[in-house]
Amino acid sequence: MVMVEVGLVKCKPVHELSVCVAPMYGNQSSWLQITDFVEHNKLQGANFFYFYVGQISKYDERMLNEYVRTGDLEVVKLQDKYQRIFISWQFLQIQDCHLRSKYISKWTAFIDLDERLSTPSGNRIVDVLRSIDDPAVGEVQMQSMSIVKDEDYPKRFVNVKEMKKELIFEKYNKTVDPTWQGSKAIIKPEKESKRSR
Repeated sequence: MVMVEVGLVKCKPVHELSVCVAPMYGNQSSWLQITDFVEHNKLQGANFFYFYVGQISKYDERMLNEYVRTGDLEVVKLQDKYQRIFISWQFLQIQDCHLRSKYISKWTAFIDLDERLSTPSGNRIVDVLRSIDDPAVGEVQMQSMSIVKDEDYPKRFVNVKEMKKELIFEKYNKTVDPTWQGSKAIIKPEKESKRSR
């Protein structure tokens, strides 16, 4: 028998900032919300997304598949013969996404589809993360903004003019101000929690 010593090589992460999206369920139209979310977070410096999908429409699935084709995201299909309650999927998704992004992403944000993260300075999120020099920092909390909406999104794309009118942060900020609802975590997935040791 020949013994071979295997060493692990720590490589530079492929992605600087990945985003884990809370599980998607239901038959409401989400294609516009998906596009708005992905494109907004790309502008913030995110370069990869993990979408967790229970049930969505075929049209919404086509939108996600297009982003998969371009290499922007990975879709994780959720299947369960035990009919878990929704919050149970959220807990599983957080753990799963943490492990999927470990050693692949330098930073990983956990954001819901209807939320936006913001920095007090107005700088891009990735620029704030780049400014952190302390190697001991494993988590950053950022404010999360949500908007109350009272209508469904359009079922399909009609034209650019109509699409722009339906963007959530354009349409629903006229009468009710955006609300800051706590904070969301952005973690360095390679860091081990001291609590887990």
